[in-house]
Amino acid sequence: MDVQTKGSTTYLMIFLGVLTFGLGPLLVWLQQRNWPRRVDASGMTTRGGRHIPWQHFTHMTYSRTRVGAGYTVERYDLYGPRVHVIVPTERLVAGAQVVEMMWRYLPEQVKATLER
Repeated sequence: MDVQTKGSTTYLMIFLGVLTFGLGPLLVWLQQRNWPRRVDASGMTTRGGRHIPWQHFTHMTYSRTRVGAGYTVERYDLYGPRVHVIVPTERLVAGAQVVEMMWRYLPEQVKATLER
């Protein structure tokens, strides 16, 4: 399953770029390289092009942050040796499907480490 991101943030990136002399958009782009681009039975491929098999993950965390009036942002972080994949469910077109596939294919010992 190919993973698409929601909406364009062009105006935000221009504004952020002006305020931070170009450093802000660069840092956002570097972080988004750790987001999933493809999820399937063999593992996840990040936007940076790295394929990580499900068995390579060792633990995961979950966080929910309230932003503004009633808007919440959810995120899963998957970790392994020298690996960190960020799954920002609110920023992905099919965020719920990505999470469903994670639960289907992640090893049980990884799911047991989830800190909610």
